[in-house]
Amino acid sequence: MVKTFANASGMKRLLSNSACPAVLRQTLPIINRSWAMDEGLHIEEDHVYPNIVKGYQRLIGDMPGLADALKRYFSSTGQHDHSVPTKVWSTPSVTIGRTKFSPVTVQQKESRIIYLDHQQVPVAGEIQIVFKLGKGSDTYLIGVRRYLPAPLDAANPLTAFPEFGAIVVLSALGDLEIIPATTSIHCSTSLAASWKTNTLIVKNTSRI
Repeated sequence: MVKTFANASGMKRLLSNSACPAVLRQTLPIINRSWAMDEGLHIEEDHVYPNIVKGYQRLIGDMPGLADALKRYFSSTGQHDHSVPTKVWSTPSVTIGRTKFSPVTVQQKESRIIYLDHQQVPVAGEIQIVFKLGKGSDTYLIGVRRYLPAPLDAANPLTAFPEFGAIVVLSALGDLEIIPATTSIHCSTSLAASWKTNTLIVKNTSRI
């Protein structure tokens, strides 16, 4: 219950701020213990952990667009000589820092993310697959389909509150793209939707 309230209120961000009154900051150890009791261990914020559920091999051809997305990923990361494998090692989820991410086919609320594109601009998308290129690899990759950008004149009631971190997107999804599983990825939620204009307001809800 304490953790749920802390997530919803952004309590950890507030208590970690040096401007927060000292009497309130004294409660931070209680909040930290709440996370530790729930997860059973202390997790460093910059670590990536696979789900304990056993992974499985998946043919590249089973997911439309995955082969092309991997080609673009290898090219963008300078791995021009890296050939696209016939199989990848898929996993039901991966935990980055303190947040679990899953494909939309596993858990929808864990599949919506906000991440930085190649121009370091925050964009929102939906996870389609979490995988490694080989069973023994320590590097996890995420296949995500980006929400298409909303028109510039799309209604955004949060325009006056840029610090709130919400962005407006279309509910339609673009092509599959590959991004590394790093701490620059944040979970998000849809705050509001307009079926008339097919737009979503997406907010970063990652734990701090």
